Amino acid sequence: FVCKLMADGSFAWACKLGSSVSSPGGGNAIGYDVALDPAGTTLAVSGTFTDTLITSPGNPVMLICASPVYNGFAITFNATTGDAITGGSLEGFSNSGCTAVAMDGAGGLYLGGTYSSITDFDPGISVHEVNSLMGMDGFILKWTGNTLDWVRTLHGTFGDAAVNDLCLDTGGNVLCTG
Repeated sequence: FVCKLMADGSFAWACKLGSSVSSPGGGNAIGYDVALDPAGTTLAVSGTFTDTLITSPGNPVMLICASPVYNGFAITFNATTGDAITGGSLEGFSNSGCTAVAMDGAGGLYLGGTYSSITDFDPGISVHEVNSLMGMDGFILKWTGNTLDWVRTLHGTFGDAAVNDLCLDTGGNVLCTG
């Protein structure tokens, strides 16, 4: 789920992240991080899901997961109303997750997380596949709308690597930890 509480603690809105009732796989969605754009008008949520991800209520965004594993996602919402604006996901043959999200003032969405095996990092109809080297590898990427601007991958020397959090500095540079 994602929700907004006002400064005094009162409820503003909430949105379910989950699969449809009629979904044969049952699906699951887990939100890991949230971020606001510098103007405070757009909220981004990142996480991982299986099967089909649907936001409700408000304007629904549906992300269809073609493989029976966890895939990373990001969805943007109107921070005032909670209506979904757009969404994208990673597609692969093995698990991936978006554990960190940040936004810039020009509509850029920065994601960090983990992936394994062959994963498509492009949220649109184009394909940009990268193969992990050892188990779970880390990644940092930038999406603008439904377009992949760039992706960088991180590989562990003796095992897994992960990006657990990231942020942008005033120059638009990405800082991360894992």
